[in-house]
Amino acid sequence: MKPRDFYRQCLDIECVGGRFSPYLDSIFPSAGSYIRLMRRVEYHSACTGWFHILISKYLKWKLNRFSVTTGISIPPGTCNSGLTLYHHGSIVVNQATRIGRNCCIMNNVNIGANGGS
Repeated sequence: MKPRDFYRQCLDIECVGGRFSPYLDSIFPSAGSYIRLMRRVEYHSACTGWFHILISKYLKWKLNRFSVTTGISIPPGTCNSGLTLYHHGSIVVNQATRIGRNCCIMNNVNIGANGGS
């Protein structure tokens, strides 16, 4: 599947909620805006070209800052489509884990990976 098709599929399935301005997301962060930003990082990281590389670096920096603000730490590429986050606050997912489709993660959850199994 092409990166753009996967990006569109994820945004169609997931409950990302609609804010009117990206500037409001930085003032009033939400879990849906974190998912939307994470999917944009995944899309630009999967594409090639100097434009996508620059945008990817900027969005990774923005995701890191947003992660500190919301308390959500989900690395890009770990979750399949259908991720739902109802609340922000203390959600940590290890980079080695792979989460399947239609997963709902509540707050105060830590998902780790066992070493090699």
